[in-house]
Amino acid sequence: MTDGGGVIVAANRAFCQLSGYSAEELLGGAPNLLRSERHDPHFFELMWSDLKATAQWSGDIWNRHRSGRLFVANVAINGVVDEEGDVTHYVAIYTDVTAKHRETELMTRSHNSDPSTGLPNREILLDRLDRVCARNRRNSFLACLMFIDVEGLKAVNERFGFDAGDEVLREMTRRLKICLRDNDTVAKLDRGQFAVLLPEVTSHEGATLVADKLVTLLSDTYRFGLSHRAYMSVSIGAAMLPADGRVEPELMRCADMALRHSKAEGTNLFRFYSAEPS
Repeated sequence: MTDGGGVIVAANRAFCQLSGYSAEELLGGAPNLLRSERHDPHFFELMWSDLKATAQWSGDIWNRHRSGRLFVANVAINGVVDEEGDVTHYVAIYTDVTAKHRETELMTRSHNSDPSTGLPNREILLDRLDRVCARNRRNSFLACLMFIDVEGLKAVNERFGFDAGDEVLREMTRRLKICLRDNDTVAKLDRGQFAVLLPEVTSHEGATLVADKLVTLLSDTYRFGLSHRAYMSVSIGAAMLPADGRVEPELMRCADMALRHSKAEGTNLFRFYSAEPS
């Protein structure tokens, strides 16, 4: 239970067991003590908007236990109002749904990931890109979408088989992840094509630094099988939000056109989208 300003005034034994905090540690604090950083600020803005409008809210929230581990709780919050209709307290009931959430997450991942690399597929990329676009319309910032095309993979598949090609793809995936932050997305679009979504960058120069690093790490020799080696080259095209588009289809189209221009100019090149004819 919190007061009307969100300060914790009571916590039962079950909540202490769920969170890992003692009542003494919780009292006088705020529920964001359990914040996991898995939700963006807009999530909590909408939650408080509903609470102020109706004095009720319910939903699943990722929380962080005192030990540092994450857990998911279904939270039902109800406001307690006085005779004038003003909220004096909020009562929150937490139900641990971590096991159920993990099971659902595993099932979803199996349907929305590439089987050879485990990376998110096109559908997940489009969903995340759409969310970034929606957030950009509320709070202006820069984001970058990159398409990466791999040259050399087809030859490996034809000469050594698709298992060998998958081995190369998994190593390429490992190298991709080295270059990226936890909140960036790398997705598998086609047999020889990846996408990278940088949901927030400081400048075009910042996106260029990431792309240059990707070219350096990906355009190299790959070992597979017992003693085989093959050289892969890459081409990268990028579109910037909001300059090249504010909605998902526009950015996908611009990134694809930038990739085409990059491939036309040679190998191991990175190019931003440009509306000007080449």
